[in-house]
Amino acid sequence: MKNNKVFWGDLHSHCNISYGDGKLSHAVHRASKQLDFCTITGHAFWPDISKINHLKSIKNYHLKGFQKLKKKWNKILIDLKKLEKKYIINIFPSYEWHSLEYGDHNVINKNFNFKLISGDNIDKLKKNISKDSFVIPHHIGYGKKQKRYKLGIF
Repeated sequence: MKNNKVFWGDLHSHCNISYGDGKLSHAVHRASKQLDFCTITGHAFWPDISKINHLKSIKNYHLKGFQKLKKKWNKILIDLKKLEKKYIINIFPSYEWHSLEYGDHNVINKNFNFKLISGDNIDKLKKNISKDSFVIPHHIGYGKKQKRYKLGIF
């Protein structure tokens, strides 16, 4: 391994770009102090959220955050590109796709012309995203029965 270089990064960092706390610039600044790369992950989609009937406030909280991210997405990408240069850190735009059945997944891209794209299920999500994107599971689903699927992230 003496010819290999190790890179340190964070593939799941939140701030106030959807729901969460802290400014985008602060999240990138903190990451640049310790890491070679980071993602700033906004909460974007939850295709099966309609199955949640008993937690209306939780449901509304998420939906409000998704709308906030969608409304500001293009500006967020512009800001991330500027912050990458300012703090000399590699930033990979990302968003989180939630699912009761399949669990939460982060969609990550290497470009700043990254579109918010969803799918009704994990297979459709992976089919719909660009070839420059990849999907990383964040945690398992909440349903009683989960479908097993190949991890193939590309």
